[in-house]
Amino acid sequence: MDKNREGNEGIPTRADRKAKAGIGIAAFALAITLVGCSAGGGEGGANGTEAEGTSVVKNADGGKTVLSSVKEWPKELPADVPRPDGMTVTASVKSETTGTITVAVETSRPFDEIVRLYRDYAEKTGYRQVNEMKDDGYFMYTGSKGAETFSVMIQLDQEGRKKVTGAIVYGKKP
Repeated sequence: MDKNREGNEGIPTRADRKAKAGIGIAAFALAITLVGCSAGGGEGGANGTEAEGTSVVKNADGGKTVLSSVKEWPKELPADVPRPDGMTVTASVKSETTGTITVAVETSRPFDEIVRLYRDYAEKTGYRQVNEMKDDGYFMYTGSKGAETFSVMIQLDQEGRKKVTGAIVYGKKP
């Protein structure tokens, strides 16, 4: 029996939550990689309705989800969300249905500096903490204010411990 679970059957451990978050980030990265490899597919790309490096999926409800491998900060992300020098956008996903924008990022800046930057941003802009988890080389935060949500999930590369990767998620209910 896993000692982390002893007496807590069915309750996820910190390692379980960290693994799930890592799997979610990996799945997001895979989806974006596939979009980048198939730029021009779907509704966008080659037909000129969307920028090169994007793919548009029409949802069952008639809304659209835009997957992008364009390495620019999406204009839908509020201007006050920190965009530190040296942080690179690797991909993004925008959902008209949910009103969310997810941005995959990476940087060589120190992990603790990035954690502090986004935690301070959330506090200064009035987000009420809904969830926060920090572990060695991993940080996840979600906050809300009114109809808006802000989440950041970042992790430190476990091999070289020099690269920070993750996702910034902003949502505003339509």
